[in-house]
Amino acid sequence: MLRPKDNTLFQGEYAHNWRFIVLDEAHTYSGSTGIEVSMLIRRLKAYLDDQTIQFILTSATLGGEKSNAEAAEFAHRLCNAPFDASDVIRATRVKFVRPEENAITVQSLRACRQCNAPFERGDIKTFLIPEFGFISESRIGKPTLIKPDRTYRTEASMVSKGTTVYQGECKAGSLTCTITSMEDGEIAILNSSSFFVCPSCGYTLADFEVDNAFLPFFVKPHQRASGFQCSAKQLQKYSIGYRFKTDSLSIHMNQVFTIDEAYSVLQAIILSACSVLDIDDTEIDGCLQYTNFGMSYDFVIYDTTPGGAGHVRRISDEENFRKVLAGALDKARNCNCGGEEGDASCYRCLRTYRNQFHHDILRRRYVIDSLSGILEEKKVIANEKISLELQLGDCDETIGNESFDYIISGLNLNDDAVEQRISAELESRQACKPDFGRVDFVCADGAKGTADLVWKNRKVMFFSPANREGYQAAERSEYACFILDGDVNIETVVKAVS
Repeated sequence: MLRPKDNTLFQGEYAHNWRFIVLDEAHTYSGSTGIEVSMLIRRLKAYLDDQTIQFILTSATLGGEKSNAEAAEFAHRLCNAPFDASDVIRATRVKFVRPEENAITVQSLRACRQCNAPFERGDIKTFLIPEFGFISESRIGKPTLIKPDRTYRTEASMVSKGTTVYQGECKAGSLTCTITSMEDGEIAILNSSSFFVCPSCGYTLADFEVDNAFLPFFVKPHQRASGFQCSAKQLQKYSIGYRFKTDSLSIHMNQVFTIDEAYSVLQAIILSACSVLDIDDTEIDGCLQYTNFGMSYDFVIYDTTPGGAGHVRRISDEENFRKVLAGALDKARNCNCGGEEGDASCYRCLRTYRNQFHHDILRRRYVIDSLSGILEEKKVIANEKISLELQLGDCDETIGNESFDYIISGLNLNDDAVEQRISAELESRQACKPDFGRVDFVCADGAKGTADLVWKNRKVMFFSPANREGYQAAERSEYACFILDGDVNIETVVKAVS
């Protein structure tokens, strides 16, 4: 009203446009602040010379249920306008329930919809979705040298399959898989720890912060986020999780799995897909889906990006899916953890940081036993090696003049220890130098590829870990083929060219 560039809002034709003044959080206008605002309102009304302005005040904490007269008196003194108890409108707080079609109540949950097993006491639990995040405590303690406790997430579960985009069969040897590609499938991820939550203000404690985490509730006086004491003291026990929609792929195999076998195969498929299709291991994940067809499990792989990122659609391609299965089997067979029986796992075959809480059930032999059927087509011609023709047009014919350090380093093995061991062994054994580098070839069955190093007379080929497709094309040929990764048997490699 004092600044010339603004006072036009209160003069002339604009002076008659003022009809409402709304004061939110009206309870904050007390003390000196309330006096200043009240005087400002009086000056505005005098400046406009209009007493028809309607005042609206909102507050969630102004007065109790039986103090309408007091609230009206407060509004009258603040706005210098007539208010009485009948002008006070109160609202009742109600619990929000997300409307969903075919909503399931706790009372209706008597048995599992997938396997029909009846629920026992304590099986049914409630999880909360913190859609708006968390608020940290106002007083944060000083950091110490002791590692803080943390909570861990459980396995994901598919709670809604979404829309089927593609469904078909993929046969690899005697193994038959039904693959179903879906979009907008809903995944739920729950934290394995319990949380004690105040139903009034949301104050939360993790299970390791209470004396007895096995009880369904915990009593503790606490403050709200605003700093005021909360009237509720009893914290209820819940789980915390979240749900999101994304693209997913369901894989059903024509065999029966135990939970340990199924989880081992699932991890092998995920790790192989990341390697074969060059997918970051944080971009896809998976879970098991119980099926009553033989009391077994199906495999679900999904994009971790909400809405999907297209990775599982690439996996669902029939040719890519065969490569993923072959890669999973190769990785399990070429590892030596657990001895010949393969009754173990390691970080070279199945283990990752993300599945660390299931390391004790992962077994390399489960993958070999489950996926070995894809090799049955190859057994027919195992003793009849197919011929291979080298395409020498653009190959490197001068590589044999270089040292083994130079030759092996050019393969970019991404493992300095393996690279140094192989080159040192080849030098010490006075192995034969390769005849060609980067040679294209065509097999009699039509398979094509490129070998990184070739010994023509000895019929040996070396492949870098990034050239797995070339290895798979040539492995049934008359050439002895080796992938120079961390799982390679260096003694066998050196003997082949010495």
